[in-house]
Amino acid sequence: MTVGAVILMALDGGGISQGPWSLYAHNYYASLLDTARVPYQDWESIEVFYSGVVSDDLSALVDTDAAGRARPANFHFVIPVHPIRGRVLDTARWVNQRPCIPGARFHGTGNTLAVCVVADPPTTGPTDAQKQTTEHLIDTLAQRLGIAKDRVSYPQGW
Repeated sequence: MTVGAVILMALDGGGISQGPWSLYAHNYYASLLDTARVPYQDWESIEVFYSGVVSDDLSALVDTDAAGRARPANFHFVIPVHPIRGRVLDTARWVNQRPCIPGARFHGTGNTLAVCVVADPPTTGPTDAQKQTTEHLIDTLAQRLGIAKDRVSYPQGW
């Protein structure tokens, strides 16, 4: 393993960086946060909530306005029903560092990150894989953005 690390560091110019050969790039959750196109907003808290819809088709999560036009997803990250290898999806709100709008499912403020878990308790609660994936994402967000663990809220019965 040490030899592999040395080779990767040599290929990457000798240091730990975010280049294509970097060890950093293999931390999926940390690299997911790098999809933001602008500097991070001053995020203060994280709210995890359920989608209220259980579907592998994530288009079911898209809301429409009165004219039938699709509105941007009102969350920053989504944990699919079957998160293959812990995969999390980011949305345009994360990429562009835009706040979510409080509503029926999300109750946070303009400085709250929204994480949507595709589940609809009590019918279908989150799977163990979803819980584990969510925990890894929350840990990475909290560490990277300096959000205290007591500033993370989970849905009832989590």
